[in-house]
Amino acid sequence: MLYLISTIMVIIIAIAAAVLLRPRRTRRTVPGCPVIPEDDTAAGSGVSDMDSVLAGQMLAYLVGNFLIDSQQYQAWRSLSPEELKLVLEEAGIMTGAEFDSFNLQLAAEAQVQQARGECNY
Repeated sequence: MLYLISTIMVIIIAIAAAVLLRPRRTRRTVPGCPVIPEDDTAAGSGVSDMDSVLAGQMLAYLVGNFLIDSQQYQAWRSLSPEELKLVLEEAGIMTGAEFDSFNLQLAAEAQVQQARGECNY
């Protein structure tokens, strides 16, 4: 009986230590600002950070509203806005006019947040 209790205590202590000692992400987030992981940016493909953020926000909106699935998100996340527009048109998800309107709305919102100093991009 004592052996069983001591074994359970050792397991509980090991789990607690693993949870407490795991590395944490300390990135400060601001409500309303998109969080783009460092490895998720399209900097290597010649796409500006702002274009990458806007395309990421658009894809996040489409995934969130079940208009695309996670596989499409993964495949399209490195596209420039122009390429994304063509892909979405070809897939019948969004027309060019809808894309342009939504993109302008996202850009205006990002500029307001940037002017307020809320986002760091």
